[in-house]
Amino acid sequence: MANQMCFSANARHEVNLTLNSDTGLCDVKVSDKLSDKTFSKSMMLAQYNKLVDWLKDNDHGFAMNSIHSLF
Repeated sequence: MANQMCFSANARHEVNLTLNSDTGLCDVKVSDKLSDKTFSKSMMLAQYNKLVDWLKDNDHGFAMNSIHSLF
């Protein structure tokens, strides 16, 4: 069974999260509201929390370019 939620991390980025009880991972998709860029990855909860904190501090267009190398 999976639990899902969606929220805005900042004015520009939306986060879709699925907590997957089968794998124990967070299936994350980050979308840029002003472009078609997305980032998708399955990660541990601690890494997901770091991602959300990072997004809160990085409300700019270059964030989607950086996110792939950082996470």
